[in-house]
Amino acid sequence: MHYSRRRFLNHSAVLASLAGFLPGKILAQSPLEKRNDATGLATGQPIPLAYPEIPGFLSAAQLKVHHDKHYVGALKGYRSLDEALHGAPLDPALYTTKSRARTHKANSVFLHELYFSGLTARATLPDEALRTAIQQRFGTIERWWEDFQAAAKSSRGWALLVYQPLSGKLYNIISDNHGNGVLWQAIPILALDMFEHAYYLDYQNDKGTYIERFINHIDGQEVSRRYQQARQLSF
Repeated sequence: MHYSRRRFLNHSAVLASLAGFLPGKILAQSPLEKRNDATGLATGQPIPLAYPEIPGFLSAAQLKVHHDKHYVGALKGYRSLDEALHGAPLDPALYTTKSRARTHKANSVFLHELYFSGLTARATLPDEALRTAIQQRFGTIERWWEDFQAAAKSSRGWALLVYQPLSGKLYNIISDNHGNGVLWQAIPILALDMFEHAYYLDYQNDKGTYIERFINHIDGQEVSRRYQQARQLSF
């Protein structure tokens, strides 16, 4: 598919036609169902596949098992764990296990939705703003694609192009495990440093007291300000 890649990477002009962008017959019909941008993490319902198959790339059988078993399974697991963690109090050991598992499932849901919603029957060009950002960061779109491929080949889980709002930069990153404790695209609004350097001189190994007293020293107004800012962001 070298010719296809060249077309995608050619950012000098918008292509008049994308016919033949993928080999074989291209789906001409509209998506099976209208795309739903609401994540299953909010609605509790899986986002449907936009296409039953993508000829030349993914078969109907491959898409169905990936979507119905892996993605939907992760969403069901997340819902079950979320309900359990908000139900009757759990003993610390069980809470830790379920909390980690919930993060793992939630991240799986989000990343699968990102993946499926990014697939299409016919490739389309990124807009000028993204092309410019990629060029500024990587030099050329060709160089970005080479870097992304290298990330994908070395990854045991996910290869991702991400935007880091603090640095204002794009990154190709590798995530071997989507359950590393970070909820993707979550914006932190409250933080408690649990490294020993944050409490050891005053509390030594009594981190429980350190945690308990934290509630008395939270700047609620600052946390509220961060929350309002986070709500204004769109992805």
